[in-house]
Amino acid sequence: TAPPHLTSPADLASGGERGGEFGRGAEARVRATRRAVARLQQTTLLAPLLVLTALALLAALAPVLPEAEWVARVRGHLVDGESRVSRAIRVTLTIALMQWAQQFISFFPRWYHALPLLPGA
Repeated sequence: TAPPHLTSPADLASGGERGGEFGRGAEARVRATRRAVARLQQTTLLAPLLVLTALALLAALAPVLPEAEWVARVRGHLVDGESRVSRAIRVTLTIALMQWAQQFISFFPRWYHALPLLPGA
């Protein structure tokens, strides 16, 4: 029989060479690991997207923010399309969104297979 460290997770989940009792425990560990990876993927993808959304909303809503001293200073830089701050924020948000898309695709390489399965598709 193969040593435990050389046994594949598929063998362990199916009971493998060790028998059904060892396989059930391994199957539970595989499920727990998959749940942990799914949580990590969701957190890793969701947190940057929320920050990007908040910054994009701030930049888009800058012209209609209520009057306050700090808002007036920030608004002058955000609303003016020629200012360095405005250009830097737009470029930063664009690059960050592209990096987020790369991260999404690396976590879910076959995401397009799920599109027809969505409700209303």
